[in-house]
Amino acid sequence: MKRNFILPLIITCVVLLTGGLIFGYIIGSTNIEQKPRQDEIIYKGSNDGTDIEQEAPFTSNENKCIGPNTEVVYKTHYRRCGHTIEEKKPSDDYMVNMTEEQLNDFIIKEHPSWKLKSFSNDKIVIEIEKNHLCPEHYIIGIKDGNLAIYKVNKDGEKILKMKYKDSNILMLKKIDQEKLERGIVVDSLEEVDSVLEDYMS
Repeated sequence: MKRNFILPLIITCVVLLTGGLIFGYIIGSTNIEQKPRQDEIIYKGSNDGTDIEQEAPFTSNENKCIGPNTEVVYKTHYRRCGHTIEEKKPSDDYMVNMTEEQLNDFIIKEHPSWKLKSFSNDKIVIEIEKNHLCPEHYIIGIKDGNLAIYKVNKDGEKILKMKYKDSNILMLKKIDQEKLERGIVVDSLEEVDSVLEDYMS
């Protein structure tokens, strides 16, 4: 009689234990699937008791680099005349895919007179210092003993634009000859005409 009572009890315990293990496994799996990922939630809860969930902002570790459509602004300051000329160009082929550090290293090595002022994917600004006149000027001087007009190029070189025949400078005062030998710098063709009028009248 006692044995008949123990056997059903053992079977009942085994069934309950097995059922409990299965139920616990199912509940645990459900909680894992429903738990929010840490990279999706910044915080939950607020001071007024209202639950708030916010997505973490997307951040990229990708470095800024120059693309084929990046605009490059060259600001050239000419020390002799004090003028600054700004020129905008698309990025050169050798610049494409360069980072700020790579471009700066290139400038230091290849163009010591350049200075990188700002850098972004859309726009780069480079400042350049030159010791000569800017290309906006003309120089009234001498060529083969006659009055001549020179244009200044971007490298500060004098390019002969016009020579006036039969304008022998020996006919001028010594002080005027010295001025022409040094070169008289003017800003426009109108000023050229005004100066020549004094020397050729």
